[in-house]
Amino acid sequence: MNIESTSQNCRIVKEFDPAHKMTKKQVEELISLLLQASPSVNVRKWQFVVVQDEAVRDRLTDAVWDQRRAADATLLIILCIDLAIWRTEPLRYWHSTQHAQLDSSIPVLSKYDQGLDAVQRDNIMRSCGMVTQTLMLVAQSMGLDSCLLEGFDPERVGEAINLPDDHAVCMVAAIGRAADKAVRAEDTPSADGAVVQDTY
Repeated sequence: MNIESTSQNCRIVKEFDPAHKMTKKQVEELISLLLQASPSVNVRKWQFVVVQDEAVRDRLTDAVWDQRRAADATLLIILCIDLAIWRTEPLRYWHSTQHAQLDSSIPVLSKYDQGLDAVQRDNIMRSCGMVTQTLMLVAQSMGLDSCLLEGFDPERVGEAINLPDDHAVCMVAAIGRAADKAVRAEDTPSADGAVVQDTY
């Protein structure tokens, strides 16, 4: 991946080619790279629901406010967060960490996270932003396009995918190939308006 050109070309698109397909190998490659994304506090609480089944997608239609791009995209990826990880299965998210470090880290982070809704929400939102940006860059590097569907009802999305009660929906992303005449959604801001040197 050339990070410079990938970043320059990565934009949210509004229209997808409904005829575009991805192979199983391509989907697996996308997810494999996505799983390596960095979280905000080095604990990967996220889970990715990869939606390709038409019946599930039909159930999601109303939940994403009948957005055409959700129907036309090659696949939908729903980013979910496990809110109960410290009570249920913390080792699942720490599988490569030395046990000596786990013995001290898990109790500290568990106490830090549990009961502090605002702290947990902030961590979740930071991690969500990091992994969705990674998703967009990885997709672009594979010759794909993406769109984050801000307009959705999280409760109804959860119902459509049978989301466990101790999980939360953070983001719905559409992946595919932009239609020939698709208009990219945003312009790059100028440095004059977006960059502040040292202080305001």
